[in-house]
Amino acid sequence: MTRDIRTTLFVAAFAAFAALGTAQEIGYLDLTGVQPRLALRFPSTPPAKCNKTGACAAEGVSGMSVACGGTTPGGLRINLTYLDRAEYFDGDTAEIETTIQNVGKTTIQIPWTPHLADLQPPDEGSTFAVYELKVGLFLNWGETYSTSLGWLDLYGDPTQAGTMVTLNPGERLRIRGEIKIFGTHADGIQLPALELAQRASARTLFRVVEYAPHRGGLSERISNVGPREVAGTDQPIHLLAALNNN
Repeated sequence: MTRDIRTTLFVAAFAAFAALGTAQEIGYLDLTGVQPRLALRFPSTPPAKCNKTGACAAEGVSGMSVACGGTTPGGLRINLTYLDRAEYFDGDTAEIETTIQNVGKTTIQIPWTPHLADLQPPDEGSTFAVYELKVGLFLNWGETYSTSLGWLDLYGDPTQAGTMVTLNPGERLRIRGEIKIFGTHADGIQLPALELAQRASARTLFRVVEYAPHRGGLSERISNVGPREVAGTDQPIHLLAALNNN
């Protein structure tokens, strides 16, 4: 190994260490291969009501509302510390690892289970609320534009043991998981010039979600909340259009 190569490796290792700092790691969650339990229960749909003309109507319509709940105290640094490859095709699955570090002065509660269904109360008709943490893999075009490629989802309820982690100032958590890469927005709009993006990063989204089951479905009321977020380390990435097997 030449002196230049040794120097380069040392500088890279030092930079990675400096980015993580001396934060104490208090938890590690490996989601690879985990099948989250997400299906929620609700009262059964009643029979459809039909009039004399034969027109029928049934209950069971679900709904969703989203509100901005503002920021909460504290600060987090989100580092993307690992990608299993440097090049992906649209539609591939990426294995990633991130760290979430408390860089503020207050404790922060972090949702810590992938199993939303386990948090539902025994009574399938009862309204309940959970905390949700979404950890996203983001594609970046320089300093001007970025967008999410997919998410890891964690849930928690402070009243249920083991579903939340208290992150004190100076501490960090590490999360590993698999994200399905989508090069198209949910509205069908293709992302611009995938091949021109060169870096990937991780970001988070904190939400409080209230679920209200009713006959034939359930409604969701989402409040986006979360502490201030500080950009951390990123990783090189090259994303290509999906292979055409035809």
